[in-house]
Amino acid sequence: MATLPNDTFHYLLDHPEKRSYDLLARNVSYMTPRFDQATYERARGQSFATREAAYQDWIDHGLRLGLEFAPGKDTVLKIVLKVKDEPELLQRWIDYHAAIVGLHNLVIMDCGSQDPEHWAILNRHRGEMLVLPFPDAYDRLHSVGRHKYLYYWLSRSCRYLTVMDADEFLFGFDGTTIAPRHAVDILRASEEAVFAPAWISNAAPPAETDGRIDWSQPIRFALDPASLEAGLVAGKSVIRGADLMQIGYIGHNLHVGRVTTRMTPASFGRIFQFHLSTLGPRISRRRFATHLRTRGALPADVVDEGAIAAHLRGVLAAGHPDPQVPTYIEKYLAADAAPPPAPGPTFETRLIGSGDAEDSGGVPRDRRRLRLRPRLARDQAPRLRRTASRPAGTVDLAALFPDSPPLDQGAHASWVSFGTARPRTLSWRSPSAAASAGSSRPAPSRATPRSGPAATSRRWRPSRPHRRSTGRPASGWPATPISAACWAIPAP
Repeated sequence: MATLPNDTFHYLLDHPEKRSYDLLARNVSYMTPRFDQATYERARGQSFATREAAYQDWIDHGLRLGLEFAPGKDTVLKIVLKVKDEPELLQRWIDYHAAIVGLHNLVIMDCGSQDPEHWAILNRHRGEMLVLPFPDAYDRLHSVGRHKYLYYWLSRSCRYLTVMDADEFLFGFDGTTIAPRHAVDILRASEEAVFAPAWISNAAPPAETDGRIDWSQPIRFALDPASLEAGLVAGKSVIRGADLMQIGYIGHNLHVGRVTTRMTPASFGRIFQFHLSTLGPRISRRRFATHLRTRGALPADVVDEGAIAAHLRGVLAAGHPDPQVPTYIEKYLAADAAPPPAPGPTFETRLIGSGDAEDSGGVPRDRRRLRLRPRLARDQAPRLRRTASRPAGTVDLAALFPDSPPLDQGAHASWVSFGTARPRTLSWRSPSAAASAGSSRPAPSRATPRSGPAATSRRWRPSRPHRRSTGRPASGWPATPISAACWAIPAP
């Protein structure tokens, strides 16, 4: 009798009652009934003598190639959700991403949720997607080395992988329209090691009906340069499974040098994330309180809103060793304040809620190119209108803004946004800045990417990027503009 392949991931997926984080450290011999030999052979382009041989090839090669293994099912992208008590967002997040990759490609790492509604949502889907209790601190899920068994199985089970929060919604840009499904189409045809999806953050809270988010209503998102720059830094990377264990980190785009050195210009401008950074007061307070409890700044027995506010003011006055705690406290205390008006252009979309077709017609075809540095005032931006001229689930944003003139080429910066290369700046500590600050390491005369057709033996390596997601340099760091895509252009 043939020996069964080691497939701990699909064993856990198929056996909800056996799920345990500790089981990831074991090799479980298993073959999932989800696997269809005939479908896989067509996708692989070859035949196998037995189902066991086909399954072993799928484990060894097909999973990381993202091939179809059953009718309508593949492994191009797995999305890991780290979550704790998100009843307002969880169902919409699952429905949205399941429509892109299927429930079998969603992995929910629950970080100690207690909310009954939250668990009711997870229990409805736990037979078709992997839900595991996460035994570590919330943000430590980004460390591959710390959770090597988890990421060993995940990296072997897909072509690409990303880790997201419940307020992030993935989408792609195909050169003309944006749509959730474009993200998988881009990844299926790509060999990039890393994609850097920029956050596109909302400029106003989603509409609510009877105290619940009304997903049928359009949501307004910001396109001002400051929001986009911060979003490029803090968006969540999509990393190829074959490279993940060596990179050792999967999280924010430009926080870790091991990730940025794998990026090329093609890493930017094609995949993005809607980021619901602004929600209604009630939801915002609950979410900020959850973050503060997780970080030990808010005791579990302090539940009254007045008592919470008084306690947090005391923590703010006394100081806290976690640098993120004051930020969350300030956001909690300011949750009732109206959000400031967007400082630049905005646009509305229903993609998160309904996926209806939307278009922004009325602009000549030769200007159908969206710039992430638009020069129109907010009130000049044409409004999107509904139309049946686009496929369902897409938005044509290319006509929103005309081409904007380049920035100063002496900035040594180029970034790629929505498929279009335009100069943009990001403050990091570049080699030239290090040299001017007295570093003994000479700065290279020109920068090149780590890989790709333009790579040479001389390449620029960024130092560790700052951890602040504001688009500003950390204190004491020279604010030298360099390439957000690790790809600098020489001054003329």
